[in-house]
Amino acid sequence: MKSFFKQLLRKFDLEFRNFSVEKSENARFLTMLSCHNVNTIFDIGANEGQFGVNLRDFGYKGKIVSFEPLTEAREKLLKTSKNDIHWEVAPQAAIGEGNGEIEIHIAGNSESSSILKMLEAHISAAPNSRYVGNERVPLRKLDTLAPDFIDKDSVVFLKIDTQGYEEQVMNGSHELMKKIVGLQLEISLIPLYEGHSLLDEMLENLKEKGFELWGMSTVFSDPVTAQLLQIDATFFRPQTQSSKRSFTITETKLNNRNIRKSALVFFKAILYFIFDSIAVQGIPTSQENTKKTVLLIRQDKIGDFIIWLDTAKEYRKLYPPEKYKIVLLGNSLWADLAEKLPYWDQVIPVNATKLKTISRYRRNLLRIVRKLKAEVSIQPTFSREFYHGDSLGRASGAIRNIGSVGDMSNRNWLKKWLASHWHTELISASQEPQTELERNAEFLSAIQPKKHLSSYPKFDVSESWEINDFQQDNFYVLAPGADKSYREWPLTSYAEIAQLIYENTGWPGLICGTEKEGNIGTQIQKICDAPLENYAGRTTLPELAWLLSKSQLLISNETGSAHTASAVGTPTVCILGGGHFERFAPYPDFPGQTKNFHSVYHNMTCYGCNWECVYSLKKEEPAPCVSKISVDAVWNEVKLLLKLRKI
Repeated sequence: MKSFFKQLLRKFDLEFRNFSVEKSENARFLTMLSCHNVNTIFDIGANEGQFGVNLRDFGYKGKIVSFEPLTEAREKLLKTSKNDIHWEVAPQAAIGEGNGEIEIHIAGNSESSSILKMLEAHISAAPNSRYVGNERVPLRKLDTLAPDFIDKDSVVFLKIDTQGYEEQVMNGSHELMKKIVGLQLEISLIPLYEGHSLLDEMLENLKEKGFELWGMSTVFSDPVTAQLLQIDATFFRPQTQSSKRSFTITETKLNNRNIRKSALVFFKAILYFIFDSIAVQGIPTSQENTKKTVLLIRQDKIGDFIIWLDTAKEYRKLYPPEKYKIVLLGNSLWADLAEKLPYWDQVIPVNATKLKTISRYRRNLLRIVRKLKAEVSIQPTFSREFYHGDSLGRASGAIRNIGSVGDMSNRNWLKKWLASHWHTELISASQEPQTELERNAEFLSAIQPKKHLSSYPKFDVSESWEINDFQQDNFYVLAPGADKSYREWPLTSYAEIAQLIYENTGWPGLICGTEKEGNIGTQIQKICDAPLENYAGRTTLPELAWLLSKSQLLISNETGSAHTASAVGTPTVCILGGGHFERFAPYPDFPGQTKNFHSVYHNMTCYGCNWECVYSLKKEEPAPCVSKISVDAVWNEVKLLLKLRKI
């Protein structure tokens, strides 16, 4: 009954744990990590990722870096860690005291595999651990690989489980050992592998390195005699009492905060569920029109919409106008542009903020959606949003409600569990990393007879979108804003690049963006001597698309402007951070296609953070992955594009 209750709570993003350090080994270990402010764990000998999974299960949310040399186990490790943005897998190599190659003996149970020869005492206690093969793999010192995964703010804990080879791992980690705050070792009490150190020797070794024993737990016992054969021993460097007390207070606050947050998530989702059910009550869902209605739901930002256009146009072919009416439920941010495109019969703008915050607006919109009497509802978004897309699909009452399995970026387990029951079909998504272009193509290929091959987004601009009385011939555009300040390249850098473009081409520049970004344009004008006109907030999205189509060049943060410019054929330099690196940009190299979208970036080990920056940022300060992009790097890319255009 207790187990059932725990499983039920997990479905609602709640967790029931006995968080007592007296009764729970996991609680003790998590408390130790938190007490020492550990934010990075090196898992040496990760096997299939069991240790990492356990870390996440008992609440560790920091960075994990796993090292596994065996091919088969590493492949399983990659699948296990795939959807965890804070869990990295290091290059395939055994970790030891040198660099070269080495042979590993593969055990029947995999986790007992070792570089060392297994002794009879081990085989006798665990016959399934007997060696069944060998694999030759690269050998690397941890000091060689570790710098790629840590920075000045990393507080590192080292876990080593290499079946008797632990001492050699430490011998190759002299530099890292100076920086780590603690480590966990699997230690044998009797000889199990040829030539390995036992408990007394390892304790003395760690003491000389400045570590204290903090905890032990049972790992492996003889099933016949019950003799203890192996333990996990945890060590930390000495701490002051004041730091220990500080942690206790902080941890209590965090636990209480997490409980309150989980409860709020639960009740909020349930309240929305009840509200939506009442809103559409009594409205029939049967299809009475000659044409069947197909509902497309897309609620993400401008850039996402532009990238989707590569596949969006294909839905018209799948559902021809003679038989189907296609209605697009689109985000009001880009609905005016969507209305100009011939891929659908009707666009219903949705104000995402109002949908979540104003009950009357939500009720009226849900009723409008239900009255469409859609036969098919399709939400092709990979990162689905519960309160927008999922709820709108449910409100439609469509016979077929199709969505992507997607990821967990905008959801928790309660939302996933509820929304999964609302869909009649969930399209599986590849576990391998893909760009959004490829994700969209993968989804479309699953619901139509033939496979769709990805291509760059493209659409035609009508002269009817022209800005009245616009006179400029040769000009370029800057788009210095972004939805979050940590994604914005410094304004001083934009001013410098504007000066360089003017000095080398004589072109004036236009600053574009939203009305809220008008102030950014004003600030750049003040610090730049080159001619710049501030158009931020002065254009609709179709007008911006027309303006970009006439521009010689766009320089932009990774925003909707960059994707729009590329789609209308304008050479684009995108200043790209690492939060969503290789998901939306850079664009992949598709055979036979000319790419006019060029990205400039400063690669860091923390790339792929989903914009959960590991650095402490001040208000309105860009993340290091953005601020460290130099003006020279951007200018070099601009010069390349100008050369290609023979300017």
